[in-house]
Amino acid sequence: MTKKNPTPAEIIKAAEADILSRADEYAKGVADSRALAAERKQGADEAEAAYAALLTKLQNGDDSVSALDLVTSEKEVFRSDLLAKAAQTKAVRVAKATPNYDKRVAETIAEAVAEALPGIAVVPTFVHPDLPKDTNGLPVAFILQKGATTNNGGALSGDLELHYYRLPIHREFDPSRLTSAFDKRNWMVKVQTSQTHVKGEVEYDHVRFAVRSVYDEVPVIDHDAKELEISSAVQGIAQRFALATGATSEGVHVKSEPKPGQYNLGNFFVQWAEPKVSVKTVSGNRHTELEVGLFYGTHFVDSSSLGYTPQGIVNAIKAVKKHYDGRFIPGFGVVTAIESVATEGNQRTGFKLTAVSKPE
Repeated sequence: MTKKNPTPAEIIKAAEADILSRADEYAKGVADSRALAAERKQGADEAEAAYAALLTKLQNGDDSVSALDLVTSEKEVFRSDLLAKAAQTKAVRVAKATPNYDKRVAETIAEAVAEALPGIAVVPTFVHPDLPKDTNGLPVAFILQKGATTNNGGALSGDLELHYYRLPIHREFDPSRLTSAFDKRNWMVKVQTSQTHVKGEVEYDHVRFAVRSVYDEVPVIDHDAKELEISSAVQGIAQRFALATGATSEGVHVKSEPKPGQYNLGNFFVQWAEPKVSVKTVSGNRHTELEVGLFYGTHFVDSSSLGYTPQGIVNAIKAVKKHYDGRFIPGFGVVTAIESVATEGNQRTGFKLTAVSKPE
């Protein structure tokens, strides 16, 4: 009986296992080289400071500093600087030589890619796949993550590639299906290039895309919402509200300068009060509640020409709730609930939303 070659998926699995078996060794090498670079940098800084101190003594007329002291100190500055630069170069070289073994972004988008390629096995990986030697195990699609994951308040990003190996009878790759799957999730992913190659019986689709912001159903965020993230979220709500009122900036010039806590759209403005933020943990998940009051109006008396009407305000409230329902907000997580809240006074409204995330 002829033994079959391992499938592409089996080859990738074995290669990943080999790299992961040495992960601790790689991590130690990077940590040691960086620690040495920091130590040598500190030594160089101390040598320079010591030399500067001797010069100061001499400039102040202190003749206790000998010529030998001065020359020795000067040469030590030169020596320690060379050692520091060498250590830094080595640290960079070691880091570059260390293989990536992070595939968190690839795992996050795997479900969306599978949607674009129904019935096809989709394998997230950090190992570059080679062209299959035969047709065993085809079709298969690999999502290759080429570097470490960046986590910005729960929004994951990185550079990825899709390697799809198939036979002529299998489903062709359609970039628009992939874009639709990403857009449906409100992810920021740009398909950069898509090429098809043929090698014998095997057809090979190679797609490069830049992942700028994707997130898990319950994003992992290593901190409570920070001041800048809160400010950005509130400003986003105010801007979304203003744009949905029907107000327009055409032919209008606002005389007043924009103020902190205010968004201008032509003659129309939205101001916001100090937001209230609270956090609680439920079943291991972080639930962050954000409540903000808005005050809106116009800079001039006549507002009807700008579309600022009671119905416009009603539409804006609905639009904000629809936009944020299920949407990801950096630093907060995925919005699970949003409601408009009553506020005292005319030309006022407010919103309260709850977002879920998971502490790292």
